[in-house]
Amino acid sequence: MLVYQYLITLTGVASGVIFFGESLGPEKLLGGAVILLGVYLARRR
Repeated sequence: MLVYQYLITLTGVASGVIFFGESLGPEKLLGGAVILLGVYLARRR
């Protein structure tokens, strides 16, 4: 179920870039990586 939550976010980001011309710079990629790392660290046992 958690995988689908990540797909929703990925779809939203991709739609913003494709349809609205938003930029996807290194700052946003780094921010996404930090968020994913935080989720990973919070969910590991």
